[in-house]
Amino acid sequence: MVGDDEWRPNVLFLWGFTPAPVQVRPPAVVPLAIETGVTTPLSTDDAGAASSMPLRIVRSGNRTTLINELLLLTNTAYDPAASWGGARIGDPGPSGKGTDDRIELQIIAGGGLVVQHVVPDTPQDDLESGQVNFYRVPVAVPFTRGSMATDAVRLGIGGADLWLPAALYLFGVDSRRGRPASIIPLVHIDRWGPRRPRTQAATPSRSPCRRPPSPDPPRW
Repeated sequence: MVGDDEWRPNVLFLWGFTPAPVQVRPPAVVPLAIETGVTTPLSTDDAGAASSMPLRIVRSGNRTTLINELLLLTNTAYDPAASWGGARIGDPGPSGKGTDDRIELQIIAGGGLVVQHVVPDTPQDDLESGQVNFYRVPVAVPFTRGSMATDAVRLGIGGADLWLPAALYLFGVDSRRGRPASIIPLVHIDRWGPRRPRTQAATPSRSPCRRPPSPDPPRW
């Protein structure tokens, strides 16, 4: 860390991309490193803090890796009208709104419902304008990526709010809690919008999420 601020991260997760094997596919997502339950503050101006810390490499799971938990990351679109009288604060994006309505994630795998989860209230600014949020999602029945159809993941809203994500990422992990040994990319949407073929509509209402290709592309 550069500067005298003190930053206290809880989870640090790094992923990258490899070129797509064919032009019609987006780049493949490759998990690189992760740390969970981080307790060391980062600062250059505190005797009890560290100026840097290592991130341990994590394996990329495949079609047969058993998924026991999910990592959900959302980036709600920035709405200038919702921030200090319209001032440009944060990371401006497409005009959108946050929500206090219930957001529910469902996954079907192997012909059965394996995940049905409502995003909970947390100490974060949950699903508010311009906010990036991180959630650990429990899995009712462990499953594999190979058992999922292309429309297996659905995201819904239970209310009248118009929630507009700017981006959404979903990963499967092999552990139920703690630091995972393997991570499996499931959904990776850098720019949420109606022009994307075979993905969500501009706002979620039981909208299907497309899975990204993995380093060993699955047979569709």
